[in-house]
Amino acid sequence: MSKKMNSIARFKHYDTLLSCPICHTAMAITDSAICEQGHNFDFSKQGYLNLLVQNNATHYDKELFESRRELITESAFFTPLLERLTTIINTYHQTKPLTLVDGGCGEGSHVAYLKETLGDKLAIAFGTDIAKEGILSAAKHYPTVSWLVADLANMPFANQTIDIILNILSPANYKEFDRMLTQEGCVIKIVPQSNYLKELRHYFFADTTKADYSNDDTVALFEGQFPDFTRETINYTTQLNAQQLSHLLHMTPLTWNLEEDLIQQFIAKSDGIITADFEILIGKK
Repeated sequence: MSKKMNSIARFKHYDTLLSCPICHTAMAITDSAICEQGHNFDFSKQGYLNLLVQNNATHYDKELFESRRELITESAFFTPLLERLTTIINTYHQTKPLTLVDGGCGEGSHVAYLKETLGDKLAIAFGTDIAKEGILSAAKHYPTVSWLVADLANMPFANQTIDIILNILSPANYKEFDRMLTQEGCVIKIVPQSNYLKELRHYFFADTTKADYSNDDTVALFEGQFPDFTRETINYTTQLNAQQLSHLLHMTPLTWNLEEDLIQQFIAKSDGIITADFEILIGKK
């Protein structure tokens, strides 16, 4: 079965979870996705579903998503974080397999890892991103996840249908998240802490405001939506080789406006040790 047909079959099995992004009525899957009012959305040949109401220009291109995928799959930079997320989701009380959405999934490597490691714990895992290039890469490499090009401000899921929403180093839309969550559902948001990528901050931005970082405002917004939220931190270092450093430097927004010569100078001088410093915020409906 082709990627497209395999994806259509999986979407069809769970089409009650979907909602039209135009009129918000229920959707049915045939060889396309069509809602009760007749709005029709086609599957790509790679198997993803584009549910954007209008095209949106983004700063994200194919090179960025390939750098991110290669960093995640070829190094251990995110591995301890993903292992911890697996443990957290495994402790989730359930009477049936869970529905999960990664909102702002990029090229999808994080949610694909979780789908593989959690297995039957998840009934279905969706990855959504507004950047078509990211979802195109995701659909090419990870056929067990259901991929959608979609806007966080207008998510194509019916009310109270999603058990777990992931939001990893990505913008959030808590109004939409709250609408989508089941009564026992939760949002798991990953935000950087002050030491995240400190080696890059100290090298490129010494004596500037970018040398230091605080997540206080982000955490306060999350607490405003989920007053009884829980939080935990995870901090570690990983040694990256020159190629992996290059992937990291081309992936992170910290270095997007830097000259390539400066990036190559850092790679040549660096010992490859990079700090990962995250806070995991868990909010229940």
